[in-house]
Amino acid sequence: MELLDTTASPLKVYKQAKRILKSTSRAKNPDWYRRSTELALQWHISIGIQSITSAIHNSISGEWWEGPELPELSLGSEDSSDSIALDEQTLSDLHEILRQLLASREFGFKPKSLGITIHLADGLRTRDLDPEFASDSDFDSLNELVVTAPDIALGDDSIGSQGGKWRLLPFMGIKHGDRLSLAVQVSGQYDKVAKALQEYGESRNIPVIVETRSAALEAFAGVPSILPEATALNDTLTLIQYEGFTLLGGTGSGGEVRVIRALMHRSGKLLPPPEIAEFITNTAALLNLKSPKLLFLSADGVSEDELRGLLSYYLESHPDAAYQCIDTSALELATGIPQQRFEFAVATGKTGEVEDSFVSSLASKWAIQDFYSPSQTEASQMPTRGDLKLLKWAGLVQMAALVAFVAFVGWTGTDFFTKMRSEAWKVAPTAATEMEFRLVELSKERKEWEHWDKLLTKRSEGWLAMEALLNLFPENGGVILTTASYRTDVNGNSKDRKTVGIKRIWKARGWANPEVARQLPTLGSKTRVAGILNQIAEDNEAPYLAVGTATRDLEVVLTQRQSSMPPSNQYPARVARNFRTTFDLSLTQSLDEDDELAMSTKALSLGP
Repeated sequence: MELLDTTASPLKVYKQAKRILKSTSRAKNPDWYRRSTELALQWHISIGIQSITSAIHNSISGEWWEGPELPELSLGSEDSSDSIALDEQTLSDLHEILRQLLASREFGFKPKSLGITIHLADGLRTRDLDPEFASDSDFDSLNELVVTAPDIALGDDSIGSQGGKWRLLPFMGIKHGDRLSLAVQVSGQYDKVAKALQEYGESRNIPVIVETRSAALEAFAGVPSILPEATALNDTLTLIQYEGFTLLGGTGSGGEVRVIRALMHRSGKLLPPPEIAEFITNTAALLNLKSPKLLFLSADGVSEDELRGLLSYYLESHPDAAYQCIDTSALELATGIPQQRFEFAVATGKTGEVEDSFVSSLASKWAIQDFYSPSQTEASQMPTRGDLKLLKWAGLVQMAALVAFVAFVGWTGTDFFTKMRSEAWKVAPTAATEMEFRLVELSKERKEWEHWDKLLTKRSEGWLAMEALLNLFPENGGVILTTASYRTDVNGNSKDRKTVGIKRIWKARGWANPEVARQLPTLGSKTRVAGILNQIAEDNEAPYLAVGTATRDLEVVLTQRQSSMPPSNQYPARVARNFRTTFDLSLTQSLDEDDELAMSTKALSLGP
């Protein structure tokens, strides 16, 4: 489904939500909002430089099957920047595979959804962040910057998002320092494949959830779970070998991640022993590890004897080094998984939970990021399941209100005829005349009282006007207001009118950080602003602030654009850089001349 632009008006967002509610099952089926590995039926695809592994998994029973064979795809390296072209025949073959999977019962049940996880094992790139951001501990905001503006996050104008997909990878366990995270990149050439699979589900109103992950990061996060309980990852260098590259991860004395590198195999399928020895020596020196433990894993079927042979050059000069070689395809947890893919076991939770390790944060979030997913700002434009359910209930409330109105009209008519038959209709003429004179006198008193009471009614209290402005923005910061104002004015032309309406005008201008910027479109929502004013009116017994009646109107105008906040003496660059969205907000509450709080323009006249 096409995402709306981040600057789309609230009306467009509302129309999109109405269309989704009417034409899709997103309000009824929670699988639309689950991750691919949370669904009952899953299709896992591992893509390497030379091979593709396809597997089907029933997450309820835990069973695995060989997956369908994919149509021929161009298996490129991480250096490939162009997306794979999908001709009509390839697209048709992919759709036929999905049709068969969703129609089949051979996997234990008739699926109502399908989770597809693409594990990219064709390469990985790592880059240090710009020094300005390297020590930033707000990883969620920094990840959004890496996704939307990698050139800024990495401090390199030559970097674009076309050649690959960037994400942030924090060094979990390190709380202070000049380097708390780095950027990782996978190939973007399979983006069209992922979109084609997802669009098939959308076109048929069936949840087909597609995620694209880095197989190497998944495997790295799963390492602690396959080690003996007595084995710790303290002062350890971990190497995970794939077809075209080897992931090198280093952990410190507390098991914290300190370095992650991708070592490309330039001369063959495997890194030669001298290069491995050089990488281990240099990384150990960088981390100040005098005698690091070595953990060498193969995710590509290389035997443990071959792995020990690759370490031979290093072991010759370090005979006392502690090391362990593991062929992940021979692990018990890989039993039953097609081609014994270790990352499939990690993705489906077969490795279990590991406490007090970097894996608890990596495996639950950072190592399983969807590299092809939209940014948080873009995703926020899509309505959630809660939004759609609320919209559905709003329609039902409207119908209930109509029924209530019809019932009220019927009750009023019945009450009218009942009163016509009451004793009051039989009062004598003389008694009626006396009551009429008395009514005239009371009417004069009431008219006088109402005149002065209406003039002296509270209409604009400054502290409540400020309260209304403050309630629009989050309490925990994220917004800098450069200007803010409030004024009242006459509403309409009072000529030849007995009363005149009033209007209250709030204006605010300022900057917002990325987190708050995602919420800015809600400020342009007439419904939200009306709710704030009504709540303040109720809490403070100030009915003049309430909106939503026939005589009261509310106009909300919000404009926003992406722009960097210029640094100043008040807001230096380290603060200003976090505010990349400027906005102008105008609220106008109008009371017409027929409103109960309209001001009289005529002098009091009680008559003769």
